[in-house]
Amino acid sequence: MTVEQPDTRLVEWMAAIGTVAAVVAALALAVFPAWRQRRRRPRLEIRVGNEEPHIRPTRGRVAGRPGQFEMEVQGYVLRVEVKNAGKSEARRVRVQLLGWASERTNEKKLDWIAYDIDPLPLKWVEAPGDGFFVDLAAGMSGLVYVAQYGAKSGDLELCMPDDHRREFQTKPNYSRVTYWVEVAVAAENADVATSGFYFSTARDKSKVGGIHSVRVGDPPPADRVLKGGYLSLFARMYDEAKPPWWRRLFRWLTRRGPA
Repeated sequence: MTVEQPDTRLVEWMAAIGTVAAVVAALALAVFPAWRQRRRRPRLEIRVGNEEPHIRPTRGRVAGRPGQFEMEVQGYVLRVEVKNAGKSEARRVRVQLLGWASERTNEKKLDWIAYDIDPLPLKWVEAPGDGFFVDLAAGMSGLVYVAQYGAKSGDLELCMPDDHRREFQTKPNYSRVTYWVEVAVAAENADVATSGFYFSTARDKSKVGGIHSVRVGDPPPADRVLKGGYLSLFARMYDEAKPPWWRRLFRWLTRRGPA
Protein backbone atom coordinates (compact mmCIF):
# COMPACT_ATOMS: atom_id res chain seq x y z
CA MET A 1 0.00 0.00 0.00
CA THR A 2 1.41 3.32 -1.07
CA VAL A 3 0.88 6.58 0.86
CA GLU A 4 0.52 9.70 -1.26
CA GLN A 5 2.77 12.57 -0.25
CA PRO A 6 1.21 16.05 -0.04
CA ASP A 7 2.04 18.45 -2.82
CA THR A 8 5.07 20.44 -1.62
CA ARG A 9 4.14 23.35 -3.85
CA LEU A 10 0.82 23.74 -2.04
CA VAL A 11 2.61 23.69 1.29
CA GLU A 12 5.04 26.35 0.11
CA TRP A 13 2.21 28.55 -1.19
CA MET A 14 0.35 28.28 2.10
CA ALA A 15 3.49 29.11 4.05
CA ALA A 16 4.17 32.13 1.83
CA ILE A 17 0.60 33.36 2.21
CA GLY A 18 0.85 32.96 5.96
CA THR A 19 4.10 34.92 6.05
CA VAL A 20 2.66 37.75 3.95
CA ALA A 21 -0.46 37.85 6.10
CA ALA A 22 1.65 38.07 9.24
CA VAL A 23 3.72 40.90 7.77
CA VAL A 24 0.59 42.78 6.69
CA ALA A 25 -0.97 42.32 10.12
CA ALA A 26 2.21 43.54 11.83
CA LEU A 27 2.39 46.59 9.57
CA ALA A 28 -1.27 47.35 10.16
CA LEU A 29 -0.80 47.13 13.92
CA ALA A 30 2.20 49.46 13.68
CA VAL A 31 0.78 51.97 11.20
CA PHE A 32 -2.88 52.17 12.24
CA PRO A 33 -2.34 53.91 15.63
CA ALA A 34 -0.03 56.48 14.03
CA TRP A 35 -2.49 57.02 11.16
CA ARG A 36 -5.38 57.35 13.62
CA GLN A 37 -3.42 59.78 15.78
CA ARG A 38 -2.44 61.82 12.72
CA ARG A 39 -6.05 61.93 11.58
CA ARG A 40 -7.16 63.21 14.97
CA ARG A 41 -4.51 65.93 15.21
CA PRO A 42 -5.55 69.56 15.57
CA ARG A 43 -5.85 71.51 12.31
CA LEU A 44 -5.49 75.27 12.61
CA GLU A 45 -7.23 77.67 10.23
CA ILE A 46 -6.84 81.46 9.90
CA ARG A 47 -10.04 83.37 9.22
CA VAL A 48 -10.84 87.04 8.55
CA GLY A 49 -14.04 88.97 7.95
CA ASN A 50 -15.69 92.37 7.56
CA GLU A 51 -18.00 92.20 10.56
CA GLU A 52 -17.92 91.38 14.24
CA PRO A 53 -15.94 89.82 15.82
CA HIS A 54 -13.18 90.42 13.24
CA ILE A 55 -13.69 94.20 13.21
CA ARG A 56 -14.52 95.71 16.56
CA PRO A 57 -15.46 99.43 16.92
CA THR A 58 -14.04 101.17 19.96
CA ARG A 59 -16.28 103.74 21.60
CA GLY A 60 -15.63 106.62 23.95
CA ARG A 61 -17.62 109.27 25.78
CA VAL A 62 -17.92 112.66 24.15
CA ALA A 63 -19.62 115.80 25.40
CA GLY A 64 -23.16 116.20 24.18
CA ARG A 65 -25.83 118.54 25.45
CA PRO A 66 -25.00 120.43 28.66
CA GLY A 67 -24.50 117.97 31.49
CA GLN A 68 -24.77 114.93 29.20
CA PHE A 69 -22.33 112.61 27.46
CA GLU A 70 -22.79 110.48 24.38
CA MET A 71 -20.97 107.37 23.17
CA GLU A 72 -19.15 107.81 19.86
CA VAL A 73 -17.12 105.44 17.70
CA GLN A 74 -13.53 106.59 17.97
CA GLY A 75 -11.77 103.82 16.12
CA TYR A 76 -11.71 100.21 14.97
CA VAL A 77 -9.62 97.17 15.88
CA LEU A 78 -8.78 94.54 13.28
CA ARG A 79 -8.68 91.02 14.69
CA VAL A 80 -7.83 87.66 13.13
CA GLU A 81 -9.65 84.48 14.09
CA VAL A 82 -7.83 81.17 14.61
CA LYS A 83 -10.06 78.08 14.53
CA ASN A 84 -9.15 74.53 15.50
CA ALA A 85 -10.86 72.53 12.77
CA GLY A 86 -9.26 69.27 13.93
CA LYS A 87 -10.53 66.54 16.25
CA SER A 88 -8.36 67.10 19.32
CA GLU A 89 -7.15 69.98 21.46
CA ALA A 90 -4.41 72.26 20.11
CA ARG A 91 -1.90 73.03 22.86
CA ARG A 92 -0.02 76.32 23.28
CA VAL A 93 -1.27 77.96 20.10
CA ARG A 94 0.61 81.12 19.11
CA VAL A 95 0.27 83.62 16.26
CA GLN A 96 2.94 85.80 14.64
CA LEU A 97 2.82 88.71 12.23
CA LEU A 98 5.31 87.88 9.48
CA GLY A 99 5.06 90.91 7.21
CA TRP A 100 2.98 93.85 6.09
CA ALA A 101 2.79 96.35 3.25
CA SER A 102 0.75 99.35 2.19
CA GLU A 103 -0.20 101.10 -1.00
CA ARG A 104 1.79 104.13 -2.07
CA THR A 105 0.19 107.28 -3.43
CA ASN A 106 1.13 109.17 -6.59
CA GLU A 107 3.07 106.25 -8.03
CA LYS A 108 2.25 104.14 -11.07
CA LYS A 109 4.82 101.33 -10.99
CA LEU A 110 6.16 100.71 -7.48
CA ASP A 111 2.75 101.24 -5.95
CA TRP A 112 3.33 99.14 -2.78
CA ILE A 113 5.85 99.48 0.03
CA ALA A 114 6.81 96.46 2.16
CA TYR A 115 8.02 97.42 5.62
CA ASP A 116 10.91 95.69 7.35
CA ILE A 117 9.65 93.80 10.38
CA ASP A 118 10.80 91.22 12.91
CA PRO A 119 8.44 88.33 13.63
CA LEU A 120 5.92 89.94 15.96
CA PRO A 121 3.87 87.84 18.41
CA LEU A 122 0.21 88.79 18.43
CA LYS A 123 -1.79 88.93 21.63
CA TRP A 124 -4.89 86.85 22.20
CA VAL A 125 -8.07 88.74 23.05
CA GLU A 126 -9.18 86.22 25.67
CA ALA A 127 -5.78 85.58 27.31
CA PRO A 128 -4.75 87.63 30.39
CA GLY A 129 -1.18 88.68 31.12
CA ASP A 130 1.27 88.21 28.28
CA GLY A 131 -1.41 86.43 26.28
CA PHE A 132 0.90 84.81 23.72
CA PHE A 133 -0.29 81.19 24.15
CA VAL A 134 -3.73 79.59 24.45
CA ASP A 135 -5.16 76.08 24.21
CA LEU A 136 -7.95 75.57 21.70
CA ALA A 137 -10.30 72.61 22.05
CA ALA A 138 -11.59 70.91 18.91
CA GLY A 139 -14.03 73.19 17.12
CA MET A 140 -13.15 76.25 19.22
CA SER A 141 -11.85 79.61 17.98
CA GLY A 142 -9.79 82.47 19.36
CA LEU A 143 -9.02 86.04 18.27
CA VAL A 144 -5.76 88.00 18.14
CA TYR A 145 -5.24 91.76 17.80
CA VAL A 146 -3.59 92.86 14.53
CA ALA A 147 -4.07 96.60 13.96
CA GLN A 148 -6.01 99.60 15.24
CA TYR A 149 -7.41 102.48 13.21
CA GLY A 150 -8.41 105.98 14.30
CA ALA A 151 -11.77 106.81 12.77
CA LYS A 152 -11.22 110.57 12.69
CA SER A 153 -7.46 110.80 12.29
CA GLY A 154 -7.26 108.07 9.66
CA ASP A 155 -4.07 106.73 11.31
CA LEU A 156 -3.35 103.00 11.35
CA GLU A 157 -0.95 101.26 13.74
CA LEU A 158 0.01 97.67 14.45
CA CYS A 159 -1.17 96.33 17.80
CA MET A 160 1.87 95.81 20.00
CA PRO A 161 1.69 92.87 22.44
CA ASP A 162 3.61 94.77 25.15
CA ASP A 163 5.34 98.06 25.94
CA HIS A 164 8.72 97.10 24.52
CA ARG A 165 10.08 99.32 21.78
CA ARG A 166 10.49 97.61 18.40
CA GLU A 167 13.22 98.47 15.91
CA PHE A 168 10.84 98.67 12.98
CA GLN A 169 7.92 100.77 11.81
CA THR A 170 4.60 100.15 13.46
CA LYS A 171 2.81 102.86 11.49
CA PRO A 172 2.64 102.98 7.67
CA ASN A 173 3.93 105.87 5.58
CA TYR A 174 0.48 106.33 4.05
CA SER A 175 -2.97 106.49 5.61
CA ARG A 176 -6.42 105.81 4.17
CA VAL A 177 -5.15 103.23 1.67
CA THR A 178 -5.15 99.43 1.24
CA TYR A 179 -2.85 97.24 3.32
CA TRP A 180 -1.60 93.65 3.13
CA VAL A 181 -0.70 91.55 6.17
CA GLU A 182 0.72 88.02 6.53
CA VAL A 183 0.28 85.97 9.71
CA ALA A 184 1.28 82.46 10.82
CA VAL A 185 -0.20 80.23 13.52
CA ALA A 186 1.42 77.21 15.16
CA ALA A 187 0.95 74.89 18.13
CA GLU A 188 2.93 72.22 19.94
CA ASN A 189 0.90 69.46 18.33
CA ALA A 190 -0.25 71.05 15.05
CA ASP A 191 1.30 72.05 11.74
CA VAL A 192 2.05 75.69 10.93
CA ALA A 193 -0.60 77.54 8.90
CA THR A 194 0.02 80.86 7.14
CA SER A 195 -2.31 83.29 5.41
CA GLY A 196 -2.12 86.73 3.83
CA PHE A 197 -4.99 89.15 3.52
CA TYR A 198 -5.84 92.68 2.39
CA PHE A 199 -7.90 95.33 4.11
CA SER A 200 -8.69 98.97 3.40
CA THR A 201 -9.46 102.09 5.40
CA ALA A 202 -11.65 105.07 4.55
CA ARG A 203 -10.10 107.28 1.85
CA ASP A 204 -12.34 110.31 2.24
CA LYS A 205 -10.97 112.50 5.04
CA SER A 206 -14.27 114.31 5.35
CA LYS A 207 -16.03 111.14 6.46
CA VAL A 208 -15.62 109.00 9.54
CA GLY A 209 -14.90 105.54 8.22
CA GLY A 210 -13.54 102.24 9.41
CA ILE A 211 -11.79 99.11 8.25
CA HIS A 212 -13.45 97.39 5.32
CA SER A 213 -12.88 95.14 2.27
CA VAL A 214 -11.03 92.47 4.25
CA ARG A 215 -10.17 89.59 1.94
CA VAL A 216 -7.65 86.75 1.71
CA GLY A 217 -5.14 87.11 -1.13
CA ASP A 218 -1.61 86.57 -2.36
CA PRO A 219 1.00 89.27 -1.65
CA PRO A 220 1.38 92.14 -4.11
CA PRO A 221 3.54 91.29 -7.17
CA ALA A 222 7.23 91.60 -6.35
CA ASP A 223 7.90 93.91 -9.29
CA ARG A 224 5.39 96.41 -7.87
CA VAL A 225 6.77 96.48 -4.32
CA LEU A 226 9.28 98.95 -2.92
CA LYS A 227 11.47 97.44 -0.23
CA GLY A 228 11.18 98.92 3.23
CA GLY A 229 13.91 99.56 5.76
CA TYR A 230 15.56 102.93 6.15
CA LEU A 231 14.91 103.79 2.50
CA SER A 232 11.19 103.61 3.17
CA LEU A 233 11.58 106.88 5.05
CA PHE A 234 12.35 108.50 1.68
CA ALA A 235 9.39 106.92 -0.11
CA ARG A 236 6.98 109.76 0.58
CA MET A 237 9.65 112.34 -0.25
CA TYR A 238 10.14 110.56 -3.56
CA ASP A 239 6.43 110.56 -4.28
CA GLU A 240 6.17 114.28 -3.54
CA ALA A 241 9.39 115.33 -5.27
CA LYS A 242 8.68 117.44 -8.36
CA PRO A 243 12.05 118.04 -10.11
CA PRO A 244 12.62 115.15 -12.56
CA TRP A 245 16.21 114.58 -11.44
CA TRP A 246 15.03 114.16 -7.85
CA ARG A 247 12.53 111.58 -8.98
CA ARG A 248 15.20 109.70 -10.89
CA LEU A 249 17.55 109.83 -7.90
CA PHE A 250 14.95 108.50 -5.49
CA ARG A 251 13.91 105.80 -7.97
CA TRP A 252 17.52 104.62 -8.14
CA LEU A 253 17.95 104.72 -4.34
CA THR A 254 14.72 102.87 -3.58
CA ARG A 255 14.49 100.48 -6.49
CA ARG A 256 13.91 96.85 -5.64
CA GLY A 257 17.00 94.66 -5.89
CA PRO A 258 17.13 91.18 -7.40
CA ALA A 259 14.88 88.63 -5.71
